[in-house]
Amino acid sequence: MMAGVGMSAERIPPAPATSMTLQRKLMGAFVMLSSITLAGSLYIFLSLGRNGNVDSVRGWVLLTGAGCAVLTIAAGLWTVRRIGVPLTSPLGGAVAALRASEARLRLLGDNLPGCMVYEVLREPGCPPRFLYVSAGIEHLHGVSAPAAMADPNLIFDQILPEDRPARRAAEEAAIHGGGVFHIVTRIRRPDQALRTVSVWSQARRDEQGRWVWDGLEMDVTERVRMEAEHGRLARVIDSHRDGAYWMDSSDCIRYVNDAGCRAVGYARDELLGAHISLISPRATSSRLKEVWAAIKRDGTFTAESIHRRKDGSEFPVEIMAAYVNQDGEDFYCGFARDITAPKLAADELRAQLGELKRWQQLTLDRESRVLELKAEINALCEQWGQPARYASALGVELPAESDR
Repeated sequence: MMAGVGMSAERIPPAPATSMTLQRKLMGAFVMLSSITLAGSLYIFLSLGRNGNVDSVRGWVLLTGAGCAVLTIAAGLWTVRRIGVPLTSPLGGAVAALRASEARLRLLGDNLPGCMVYEVLREPGCPPRFLYVSAGIEHLHGVSAPAAMADPNLIFDQILPEDRPARRAAEEAAIHGGGVFHIVTRIRRPDQALRTVSVWSQARRDEQGRWVWDGLEMDVTERVRMEAEHGRLARVIDSHRDGAYWMDSSDCIRYVNDAGCRAVGYARDELLGAHISLISPRATSSRLKEVWAAIKRDGTFTAESIHRRKDGSEFPVEIMAAYVNQDGEDFYCGFARDITAPKLAADELRAQLGELKRWQQLTLDRESRVLELKAEINALCEQWGQPARYASALGVELPAESDR
């Protein structure tokens, strides 16, 4: 394979030393190459590790126009790579473009927020090991990339024991099914922080038939926490005895709880996306404009209205709503309480109060009439020269003759 001058070398464990016979063969290959290579081309001997990364420079060869080679070979030589390709040549341009692309991908992998990109090799009978891991591993796992490459167990041992069987099962299913596996699992970092990560990975076989996993791991701790809180809130609202509704700016229902469905006799699928006028006959266009204006101005809105069931029957409700702006979109959400029973109780109370007032008036009228009669008797006694008979009626003015 060929590479350009200035290629950086990554440090890996030294490769096993080759025999002097192999070294001599490689030297002979360089002499042969020199006869067909342009003058001034420069070759370099590189030692490669098991994963194919460069270990160190082991020797140099300068091929002149006459085909002469100046060669120095160190022990442990594995292979030879040409690095003297002019970048102005078509091949040199392709090499430069490939390197730039690799650099961009590496930079992207290292700078993905809350993520890491990795490549894991799994060989039969051997523990898994990283072929590549991005710098994001330190943010996720609290372990540097070089440390993870040197000891993969620093990462794999962070998976909670109770989550490991599910992960292994997902990997096996992906291998046999030939697809992508996705799993959400929990890890315990070296600082004892408990985090939740989402892992997406694809299995493939390399040129040697070994399984290699290319994957992406993302920290989803906050998302999982928010989903759990949302789930708890949804369970509370769903179990509430009042109907709960969420309306968008087009006055269509975006959410309704179980109590709301039961109250109007519709299934949830029938209500979601439907206009609010389906269940609220008073929700005319003009009325809804007034409601939106009030709820945007005050933040909350309370009123009594009428809801209509699927069978056409109606019942009174008390609406308590609040204004919400989420991601630039207007909503109002709230509760609709069936006030049929309180309304009936209030009507009955009003009827009873009316009856009491009627009887009170009748009683007062009777008391007044008794006093009038007593005053008349006292007046007659006075005319006959006798003392007044009813002291309680003394001073009571009798109505005029025409009013009696």
